[in-house]
Amino acid sequence: MRAKLRELRERVEAGAPVKGASITMAAWLEDWTTKALPASDRKQATIDL
Repeated sequence: MRAKLRELRERVEAGAPVKGASITMAAWLEDWTTKALPASDRKQATIDL
């Protein structure tokens, strides 16, 4: 785990994109806004954004 985190930190410091995700940010955001966000205890104003 530490080696993986070190590798990711080095990529960020070098200005490279952080890899490791198998889905795009857009796909993750869609999933989060339709599943996790409504199920969370966040205030309604946050959910409405």
